[in-house]
Amino acid sequence: MSAEQALSGEEVRPGRQRVFTLLDQGLSSVTNFALSLVAARELAPTELGAFAVAVATYLIMLGLVRAACGETLLVRHAGAPAGDWPVLTRAVTGLAAAGGCLAAVLVAAVGLVIGGRVGPALVVLALTLPGLLVQDAWRYCLLGAGRAGAASALDGVWVVLLVPAFAVPLVADRVSAPSLLLAWGVAGAASLPLAVLLDRVRPDVVLGWRFLRENQQLIRRYCLESLTGFGAYQVLVYGLAAQFGLALAGALRLALTALSPVNVLFQGAYTIATVRSVQLRGQGAGRHLRWSVTVGATLAAVAVLWTGVLLLLPAGVVSAVLGPEWPEVRGVVAVLGLWLVAIGVQSGAATGLHGLVDSRRSLAAQLMSAPALLVLAWAGAAVAGVLGVAVGYVAAGLVSGVVWWSLYRRSLRLGPTAA
Repeated sequence: MSAEQALSGEEVRPGRQRVFTLLDQGLSSVTNFALSLVAARELAPTELGAFAVAVATYLIMLGLVRAACGETLLVRHAGAPAGDWPVLTRAVTGLAAAGGCLAAVLVAAVGLVIGGRVGPALVVLALTLPGLLVQDAWRYCLLGAGRAGAASALDGVWVVLLVPAFAVPLVADRVSAPSLLLAWGVAGAASLPLAVLLDRVRPDVVLGWRFLRENQQLIRRYCLESLTGFGAYQVLVYGLAAQFGLALAGALRLALTALSPVNVLFQGAYTIATVRSVQLRGQGAGRHLRWSVTVGATLAAVAVLWTGVLLLLPAGVVSAVLGPEWPEVRGVVAVLGLWLVAIGVQSGAATGLHGLVDSRRSLAAQLMSAPALLVLAWAGAAVAGVLGVAVGYVAAGLVSGVVWWSLYRRSLRLGPTAA
């Protein structure tokens, strides 16, 4: 077997592909977790709140570019012949590069205007956004092409580079939200030469524009879905920080950091489950439904397991990792664990709808779910602070689960609406 054949999706066993996909998502999540962990241990509560606002901004931009590039690529071209992927990779990474540059200008402008603790963090984030967004899009290209091992190598380089990158501000005793974001972003962008070496192609903005035009309806709906759903969580951070203070936003960030390892499996499994759901399209509603139920039940079980482990560990052990504020947010983590269970169940329906390429109903689900999150979490903050926010998350997760599963069952019964 030639090297090219070994790297093509058609020649790699599905089981091995799934393992490498989970490994890649694990490595990708390690980079995010490492950033959050160092920030939680080293930053004061108000500085951690400014960091949380910058991370929320990054996640909004990542969600938009991932919706336009990664998710659209997977549902439209999963299983495409190996010969199609060089052009697809140039197009998708070119679109990500253009989107990243536009996002960088917007974020930098906002950072310069607002100033304070948050402004410098946003400006530094803007400097690294184009490289980070192209890196994520390239991961999706490698995963879509059936080259999860190469995607794992790309994220593995980022993980390795984080060690010297974080060592610089830590050794110099100049740790701040901007310095950590800069170290993290530079390490991520520095992994891009490996992607160029692996694929022997470069981002092409012209091809990216063509990809955007050819898939504009699907991209528009997926971007709206990202803004209204995934983006709602990040917008909530802005509102909580502005209304209730950076300390509350920092406490929420610390609690979510404790639960973030669950996202390693959630996000990796989501990618695998969506690709499998696309493959099951047209093979019968019953089989499609059973797969989605299995996904939701499995992810919910993982959320229960991790939350239980966190709560059963001695407080001193967890504090040694997350910092001395752990006892103050332990109760918040217990409640947010229930929210993660709800999100796990919901994810089964979400992968099902995306697998059916029913972008109209998936967008409708987000449009109905996002207001519930904003209203319930905000009301919880007003009544009981950060613990109230967690209760609002749980209530919103229950509402969202009902909405997603109802629309998914309807799509199975009536057929997907035009994408």
